[in-house]
Amino acid sequence: MSTPYDFIIVGAGSAGCVLANRLSADPGARVLLLEAGPPATHPDIEIPLAFPRLQRTALDWAYFTTPQAELAGRPIAWPRGKVLGGSSAINAMVYLRGRLADYASWGPNWCPDYVLPAFKRAENQQRPSLRDTHWHGASGPLDVADLRCVNPLSQAFVEAALSLGWSYNDDFNGATQLGAGLFQVTQRDGRRQSVAAAYLAPVRHRRNLQIITGALVRRLRFDGDRAVGVEFSRGPELLYAEAEREILLSAGSLESPKLLLLSGVGPAAELEAQGLRVRQSLPDVGRNLHDHPRVALPFRCQAPVSLLNAFTSEAQSEFHQFGTGPWTSNLAEAGAFHGDLQFHFLPLDLSNVGLDPTGHHGFTLAPTLLTPRSRGRLTLASADPAQAPIIDPGYLTHPADLAAMREGVGASYELAASAAFKVYGTTVGELPNVDALIRSRLDTCYHPAGACSIGTVVDQELRVRGVRGLRVVDASVMPMLPRGNTHTPVVMVAERAAAMLLGVD
Repeated sequence: MSTPYDFIIVGAGSAGCVLANRLSADPGARVLLLEAGPPATHPDIEIPLAFPRLQRTALDWAYFTTPQAELAGRPIAWPRGKVLGGSSAINAMVYLRGRLADYASWGPNWCPDYVLPAFKRAENQQRPSLRDTHWHGASGPLDVADLRCVNPLSQAFVEAALSLGWSYNDDFNGATQLGAGLFQVTQRDGRRQSVAAAYLAPVRHRRNLQIITGALVRRLRFDGDRAVGVEFSRGPELLYAEAEREILLSAGSLESPKLLLLSGVGPAAELEAQGLRVRQSLPDVGRNLHDHPRVALPFRCQAPVSLLNAFTSEAQSEFHQFGTGPWTSNLAEAGAFHGDLQFHFLPLDLSNVGLDPTGHHGFTLAPTLLTPRSRGRLTLASADPAQAPIIDPGYLTHPADLAAMREGVGASYELAASAAFKVYGTTVGELPNVDALIRSRLDTCYHPAGACSIGTVVDQELRVRGVRGLRVVDASVMPMLPRGNTHTPVVMVAERAAAMLLGVD
């Protein structure tokens, strides 16, 4: 490509679309946005309840971890969005920021005084009582809404939590995170609002913004210690684009560290073993990989009230005509924060590990560990950019994680046995061998992070150490996961990065 750009953004996901919007607002900045996946035209993207159907399709990188020794040798599926909007186009749309105080552990640039304004800058809060308050914004691109249709079982979950003495929380993104309640979601008029819809669609007309889909970035090019361009393939073509100011890796928590490694930035011995030239020795690229582990626990009920009722032509028609009804459900409708655990509540029996309904009425409780101590790593399988990396999150390799998950399973059985669920004829049964249950059912909450951490791989302004003109802006920079779902924190990280680059921070 003959025309140089000021900024090249690799990846049009939860961070890349934010960067493309904010940086191209300067008409003098030439911005190129590269996305490996296709445009977001698949009809299931806008249907909240349909997101499980998008996994293991052409819109998903469809990663798997290595067989996990502490999980009976099971590999775990790690879906990641491969489409404009990235994982925000295939996720459960839960809007959570995490505890603001926790971000201070990332360093001085991430204290609440910086982080909260970035969250508010992104948010267009739809609940009237929350708009333009201390905690919420009302003029950002990202619509945040209450669920339009709440299943009775989700309401029962909140009642069950209150019966155990847990507090009620009407706003998980306000003064406190603790308690039980209904999640807010990133939806507009009952339909999914990905970052591509929120941030990218309104500015696609800008003459200084070029968006290329189907572009698989293969490696970065350097001039000395400066990153100056990217090589990418589009179909059979091998192309090159040059950046005069900066390259921003927003390819995601797995692809960004992979691209650094492919480009010769990482542990020197590993790179040399793959026949790669070492551009910058950074031993921690790929290290500190971690995830929020969850255990999905299904329970059956006799009353026909679950989301199985959504799979009808009437529900389909209601959604398409009015944007209402059970198809607007994000599946993870309710939840709670208790101790070091987050509970996701899904009003559907998912007895199979994953998101496959069984055909029986019921619900699923998924206790999730917020601050796992187990750490893994990402490495290259080969120097071939088209090959998936080796992903080993090291689930349960720290004994404290297993102990915490035991508490989560026990609390879930207490919740399921409460009077609030007995009304619906819930079958709970005896608590089985807890450790065996955890090892057979634990999987991902879809929140991988940490393989390009602040402090070891990037600095406080997300610049790659020892390399000029290169930053990483996505979940891979998180040295410690936030307490909650990661989509919203990634948007915040991108808002912060854009402010730094524009000099308005």
